[in-house]
Amino acid sequence: MNGHQKTHRFRNITLVIICVCVLIGISTIVALSSMPTLADRLDREIKNSFPVDTPRTIVEQWLQSQPAKYGVYRDIDAKVGHDSVVKLAGLDPDKVGYTVLATYNEKRWLIPYEIDVYFFFNSSDSLLKHWIYEREMIP
Repeated sequence: MNGHQKTHRFRNITLVIICVCVLIGISTIVALSSMPTLADRLDREIKNSFPVDTPRTIVEQWLQSQPAKYGVYRDIDAKVGHDSVVKLAGLDPDKVGYTVLATYNEKRWLIPYEIDVYFFFNSSDSLLKHWIYEREMIP
Protein backbone atom coordinates (compact mmCIF):
# COMPACT_ATOMS: atom_id res chain seq x y z
CA MET A 1 0.00 0.00 0.00
CA ASN A 2 1.46 3.34 -0.97
CA GLY A 3 1.21 6.62 0.96
CA HIS A 4 -1.74 7.90 -1.07
CA GLN A 5 -3.80 4.75 -0.41
CA LYS A 6 -2.99 4.91 3.34
CA THR A 7 -4.12 8.55 3.50
CA HIS A 8 -7.32 7.75 1.61
CA ARG A 9 -8.06 4.78 3.89
CA PHE A 10 -7.35 6.87 7.01
CA ARG A 11 -9.83 9.54 5.79
CA ASN A 12 -12.51 6.90 5.18
CA ILE A 13 -12.05 5.39 8.65
CA THR A 14 -12.12 8.86 10.21
CA LEU A 15 -15.31 9.72 8.31
CA VAL A 16 -17.00 6.50 9.46
CA ILE A 17 -16.00 7.17 13.10
CA ILE A 18 -17.35 10.73 12.90
CA CYS A 19 -20.64 9.52 11.38
CA VAL A 20 -21.05 6.86 14.07
CA CYS A 21 -20.38 9.44 16.82
CA VAL A 22 -22.92 11.85 15.31
CA LEU A 23 -25.55 9.09 15.10
CA ILE A 24 -24.91 8.08 18.71
CA GLY A 25 -25.21 11.72 19.78
CA ILE A 26 -28.48 12.21 17.91
CA SER A 27 -29.88 8.95 19.30
CA THR A 28 -28.97 10.02 22.83
CA ILE A 29 -30.63 13.43 22.43
CA VAL A 30 -33.80 11.87 21.03
CA ALA A 31 -33.93 9.28 23.82
CA LEU A 32 -33.38 11.82 26.59
CA SER A 33 -35.83 14.36 25.18
CA SER A 34 -38.60 11.76 24.99
CA MET A 35 -38.29 10.87 28.68
CA PRO A 36 -41.05 12.37 30.83
CA THR A 37 -40.00 15.25 33.07
CA LEU A 38 -40.37 15.15 36.83
CA ALA A 39 -43.40 17.44 36.49
CA ASP A 40 -45.00 14.96 34.07
CA ARG A 41 -44.31 12.02 36.39
CA LEU A 42 -45.64 13.90 39.42
CA ASP A 43 -48.79 14.95 37.58
CA ARG A 44 -49.50 11.35 36.56
CA GLU A 45 -48.82 9.99 40.06
CA ILE A 46 -50.96 12.64 41.76
CA LYS A 47 -53.88 12.10 39.36
CA ASN A 48 -53.73 8.34 39.99
CA SER A 49 -53.25 8.56 43.76
CA PHE A 50 -55.34 11.51 44.92
CA PRO A 51 -58.85 11.86 43.51
CA VAL A 52 -60.98 14.89 44.30
CA ASP A 53 -62.08 14.88 47.97
CA THR A 54 -58.90 13.15 49.21
CA PRO A 55 -58.25 14.36 52.80
CA ARG A 56 -55.36 16.77 53.28
CA THR A 57 -53.77 14.44 55.87
CA ILE A 58 -53.33 11.74 53.18
CA VAL A 59 -51.61 14.18 50.81
CA GLU A 60 -49.34 15.44 53.61
CA GLN A 61 -48.39 11.87 54.59
CA TRP A 62 -47.38 11.21 50.98
CA LEU A 63 -45.39 14.46 50.82
CA GLN A 64 -43.38 13.44 53.89
CA SER A 65 -41.95 10.59 51.82
CA GLN A 66 -41.11 12.88 48.88
CA PRO A 67 -37.84 14.73 48.15
CA ALA A 68 -39.67 18.06 48.35
CA LYS A 69 -40.05 20.93 50.75
CA TYR A 70 -43.67 21.69 51.52
CA GLY A 71 -45.81 24.02 53.57
CA VAL A 72 -49.48 24.53 54.37
CA TYR A 73 -50.99 27.95 53.71
CA ARG A 74 -54.32 29.59 54.41
CA ASP A 75 -55.42 32.16 51.82
CA ILE A 76 -52.32 31.71 49.66
CA ASP A 77 -51.53 34.79 47.60
CA ALA A 78 -48.80 33.33 45.38
CA LYS A 79 -48.70 34.69 41.85
CA VAL A 80 -47.26 33.71 38.50
CA GLY A 81 -46.71 37.01 36.78
CA HIS A 82 -49.74 39.09 37.73
CA ASP A 83 -52.13 36.14 38.11
CA SER A 84 -53.03 34.29 41.29
CA VAL A 85 -52.13 30.59 41.25
CA VAL A 86 -55.64 29.83 42.50
CA LYS A 87 -57.16 31.54 39.47
CA LEU A 88 -54.57 29.99 37.12
CA ALA A 89 -55.66 26.60 38.45
CA GLY A 90 -59.22 27.51 37.46
CA LEU A 91 -60.58 27.73 41.00
CA ASP A 92 -62.71 30.28 42.83
CA PRO A 93 -60.53 31.78 45.62
CA ASP A 94 -63.56 31.80 47.95
CA LYS A 95 -63.82 27.99 47.68
CA VAL A 96 -60.18 27.35 48.68
CA GLY A 97 -59.53 26.89 52.40
CA TYR A 98 -55.95 25.63 52.61
CA THR A 99 -53.22 25.16 50.03
CA VAL A 100 -50.31 22.77 50.35
CA LEU A 101 -47.33 23.86 48.27
CA ALA A 102 -44.56 21.33 47.57
CA THR A 103 -41.39 22.40 45.76
CA TYR A 104 -39.18 19.91 43.92
CA ASN A 105 -35.85 20.46 42.19
CA GLU A 106 -34.76 18.84 38.94
CA LYS A 107 -31.88 19.24 36.51
CA ARG A 108 -32.44 18.79 32.78
CA TRP A 109 -29.49 19.14 30.44
CA LEU A 110 -27.60 20.75 33.37
CA ILE A 111 -30.31 23.43 33.70
CA PRO A 112 -31.89 23.56 37.16
CA TYR A 113 -35.69 23.66 37.41
CA GLU A 114 -38.04 24.21 40.31
CA ILE A 115 -41.38 22.49 40.19
CA ASP A 116 -44.13 23.84 42.42
CA VAL A 117 -47.02 21.48 43.08
CA TYR A 118 -50.07 23.18 44.56
CA PHE A 119 -52.75 21.10 46.28
CA PHE A 120 -55.93 23.13 46.85
CA PHE A 121 -58.35 22.07 49.60
CA ASN A 122 -61.80 23.31 50.56
CA SER A 123 -62.75 24.40 54.08
CA SER A 124 -63.41 20.74 54.98
CA ASP A 125 -59.80 19.84 54.07
CA SER A 126 -60.87 17.83 51.01
CA LEU A 127 -58.82 18.07 47.84
CA LEU A 128 -60.32 20.27 45.14
CA LYS A 129 -57.50 20.11 42.61
CA HIS A 130 -53.74 20.09 42.13
CA TRP A 131 -51.83 22.40 39.82
CA ILE A 132 -48.17 22.24 38.74
CA TYR A 133 -45.93 25.11 37.73
CA GLU A 134 -42.31 24.65 36.66
CA ARG A 135 -39.63 27.19 35.88
CA GLU A 136 -35.99 27.32 34.85
CA MET A 137 -33.67 28.58 37.54
CA ILE A 138 -31.09 30.24 35.32
CA PRO A 139 -28.34 31.73 37.47
